[in-house]
Amino acid sequence: MRYYYAISRLVRTLNIYEFLSRHGGVWITSDLMPKRFINAQNEALRNFNQNLFTLTSRNTLNNRFRDINHIKEFFWAIGFEVVEIHKFNEVINEPLDEKLHDSIRGSDYLLHEAFCLENEVDKYKPREKNHETVWWVSRQAQELGVKNLVLWHMLENLGSLRKEKYIEEAQENFKGKVYVPNDLEIIEL
Repeated sequence: MRYYYAISRLVRTLNIYEFLSRHGGVWITSDLMPKRFINAQNEALRNFNQNLFTLTSRNTLNNRFRDINHIKEFFWAIGFEVVEIHKFNEVINEPLDEKLHDSIRGSDYLLHEAFCLENEVDKYKPREKNHETVWWVSRQAQELGVKNLVLWHMLENLGSLRKEKYIEEAQENFKGKVYVPNDLEIIEL
């Protein structure tokens, strides 16, 4: 949804609504971002919107929802019942920049890459790859009032001890539930 022009987004949403009305079911999507978030992303990842335009020939910023209320109004107008069950945020290939704090604050779940443990920084240099450590991510999550932290995209250097070591380091800072899933592991909400 985030890269569609307004008319394409409307047509796609109407088709999904018609299908669900006929056959039943629910539509769960996390693919909606208001302009405020994408502007913050553009500042955190230099020239994100321009680079995306260069690759896709789409000016995605002009096609964004203004804010969360604009998103809700769009779906309500079509006939969807909008229900927020959990507030999820995912941070990919970037540190949790200060400009994203308002969007992340109070999240039920934060999914964040945690490349390595803090004592492995000199060896693996995660920040040179726009990644962070377990210690840093868990500290940020605690400060922002996140309830559950899901750490992923990690090095495999610790083998079967990885989950234990990552959870141990995260819990030095973070008081909520910490998940360190293995590939294909299902997390029950």
